[in-house]
Amino acid sequence: NPLNWYNDFWLPHFNSSNKAHKPNEGHLALQQLCALFPNSCHVITQNVDGLHENTLVTEAHGRIGLYKCIPDEDSDTDSDEDEDEDRPVHLGHRRKSRVMRQNIIAQEQLLEFRDGITNEKNRKQFTQSYQQPTICRFQQLESIQLDQIQPLSVRHALQMGKKTLPAPPICPSCSRPVPPQALLFDE
Repeated sequence: NPLNWYNDFWLPHFNSSNKAHKPNEGHLALQQLCALFPNSCHVITQNVDGLHENTLVTEAHGRIGLYKCIPDEDSDTDSDEDEDEDRPVHLGHRRKSRVMRQNIIAQEQLLEFRDGITNEKNRKQFTQSYQQPTICRFQQLESIQLDQIQPLSVRHALQMGKKTLPAPPICPSCSRPVPPQALLFDE
């Protein structure tokens, strides 16, 4: 249950608004170093605090305040019974971004073809007959920002740092519940 997970586990321990956190001396030193070498200094961090401002940064474990859409039907197991080619979405798979780009190009080509059909009835038939499966854009290429979370009541509760939500955060594109885009490990 996504709502129970947020209210019982996530929110009591992690503040999504991130207003309580300020950059420390280490963050500031890295900012100064990056300011000296803006084209060649790249910070790689495991922190999920999002406090590396004005730097070229790779956040290896994600960031509190960002969310990711996860497909309903996929697992990322390495089971022998789990045939990679049969998956509708290849989580964590290098080929997925290539497939996404190919799907975008194919959709653009289909739109060009459809726009070349001058008869409105034929154009409508073509559009209805071709239903390409789509992957939510927030599953691979984009992160969901806090100000995009739906419904509005949940967004406001997260922004104000509330410890309970009235409903789980929802993807603005496909309306699925979304988890935070942050990996956490027990130390």
